[in-house]
Amino acid sequence: MYDFNIIALKLAETVLGIFNINIEAISKNLELIEKGNVDNGRNEVFDKAIEGIKEHPFIGNGIGDYAEKYVTYPHNLLLQSWYEGGIIFFLLMLTVFLYSVYILLFDKNVDLNRKYMLILFFSISIVRLMLSYEFWREISFGMYLYFVLDIMQENWDRRKKQNGNSNNTNI
Repeated sequence: MYDFNIIALKLAETVLGIFNINIEAISKNLELIEKGNVDNGRNEVFDKAIEGIKEHPFIGNGIGDYAEKYVTYPHNLLLQSWYEGGIIFFLLMLTVFLYSVYILLFDKNVDLNRKYMLILFFSISIVRLMLSYEFWREISFGMYLYFVLDIMQENWDRRKKQNGNSNNTNI
């Protein structure tokens, strides 16, 4: 008996094929399912990254070490940041990521247009980097980081100014 997902993928591939449209992701997933290797080797890649993290959890293994050793990359932003930069770098990356979620959901001081831009940078960089690619080579990730850090600086300056004004009124 076929799984619904396989039927849906085959149907999509057939319908798109009628219009001469080939979506590589559909073909690749069907091929992996037929081979019985749906993880596409990523479990092995993740396991190697976790082994490296265990070897040097605090200081990391250095920028590009994973690619140099295994001729690939960890396929996950958080794993790569911990593997290469250690726990401190991982926590910094996680903080920026969580702060951007905070901005989007709770920060009423950030203009709606800036939130839209943050969503754009998030979707073109973080989503991709959680599934594939290296963040050192992803230009959109640099733009995302700059944008989040810029908002963070604005919020810091606003709080500093508010605290300065409240201190002056108490004199």
